[in-house]
Amino acid sequence: MTLCGESAQRRAPQPLVETRNDNRGNPHGGPQGNRADDPLLGLRERFRPSSLKRGAQKKFCEGKIGTLAAWARSAKNVFTLHRSATIGRSNYRDVKIIRNIFAGVAVSLVAACGGGTTAVHPTQPTVVQQPPTLSNITAFMGDSITQFWDIPANDPAPTINFGVAGQTTPDMLARFNNDVIASAPGVVVILGGIDDIAQYANGVTTTPPDIESIKAMAAMAQAAGIKVILCSVMPTNYNSTSDPLLSTIPSTVVDFNQQLMALARASGYLYADYYDAMLAPDGTQNTALFTDAVHPNTAGYAVMWSVLAPLLQEDLPAP
Repeated sequence: MTLCGESAQRRAPQPLVETRNDNRGNPHGGPQGNRADDPLLGLRERFRPSSLKRGAQKKFCEGKIGTLAAWARSAKNVFTLHRSATIGRSNYRDVKIIRNIFAGVAVSLVAACGGGTTAVHPTQPTVVQQPPTLSNITAFMGDSITQFWDIPANDPAPTINFGVAGQTTPDMLARFNNDVIASAPGVVVILGGIDDIAQYANGVTTTPPDIESIKAMAAMAQAAGIKVILCSVMPTNYNSTSDPLLSTIPSTVVDFNQQLMALARASGYLYADYYDAMLAPDGTQNTALFTDAVHPNTAGYAVMWSVLAPLLQEDLPAP
């Protein structure tokens, strides 16, 4: 059988490559190989990825992979036929040359299409996580004073009451992200501190009350774009008590409120001054507005709303 119209006797044997085993299996005798001895050099140069523009590379790969598959099938059939037939060594060598050429084309195509490890796909758009859209909801964070407040009776706008009885400001901070930030309100009203002060005075805790947890909650809300309104602790009625520890509460409340006012001025928060609005003429708690030493009654909540409502309509001051 002849191949390509030539007789095997008229063709001098031309080995495809000279195989050497002295350089880790490199058939060209050196780390980089001998470029002059490489019969597939032209194919490799032709299909070098750097010579293809990205658009042309994709089009080339998509158009030629199918053709390569057909060539490979044809080469396999020819090689199988010749290997099973009784032919001369030169003819069998010719088939091996063709097989190696197809292999070189395949290697070049794989290199041109990205190295064989990454398929060519359209670039996927990057998904950017958008922050939650703030709403017209007002969130109220606080203790029992907030929890017992029937806010919808005063505010027809949507509100969320996150008041929990008995909680200190560190307790509120621990749930602030999951409760308030996750709800994405437009405004948050923070009222807390009386339980911090009372528990310290009663000896329940040895940690002196401070505004650090309120400061942290306000900063989290401000960073999320939520309007912040800080609320003063209201006047208490512990002045007449016989317990000397509890008698320190009124002065501690005054100091606590002064720190809150300074924080609001420095950070650009609004400040709801319930304290002054709920004092009697003599500077003590107006007991007509409270059910006990700390909790307001319906009249007391009405006074609180009269202080808060205008602030809900205000823009934030510059810090």
